[in-house]
Amino acid sequence: MVAHLVSTTGLFMGRADVELPEGPSVEEDPVGAWETARGAAQTALDDPAIAGREYDTPMGRTTLESTMGKFGVGDVLVHTWDLARATGLDERLDAEECHRLLAVMEPNDAMMRQGTAFGPRVDCPDDADEQTRLLAFTGRRV
Repeated sequence: MVAHLVSTTGLFMGRADVELPEGPSVEEDPVGAWETARGAAQTALDDPAIAGREYDTPMGRTTLESTMGKFGVGDVLVHTWDLARATGLDERLDAEECHRLLAVMEPNDAMMRQGTAFGPRVDCPDDADEQTRLLAFTGRRV
């Protein structure tokens, strides 16, 4: 999972012509590899010229800041739940982020099901909380 998050961070940044710096390998030092990727992403986002750099995507023209906000944060948030579930830790996610990500993802359902990003949506009760709805959207059973 850490390898996925590091490579996805590099992919998002690469769209804005920013390369991840060389860091420790995920196999040898997963924490160090993630800290390198996360730090590089934060540095890029802290620079308005890089954060606002535009490029084309299947959803239209966007910026690194928008991509990271819509998809990078979502990837980390959902995988935080995956790790918590797998290790028996607290599975509660930030309610505001769940709300924000649902608002971004649901209108883009068809596009987000292309490729390998998401599997089929899992049914959940109509009155489910937003965390449950977000996780079901991404194919997770709660």
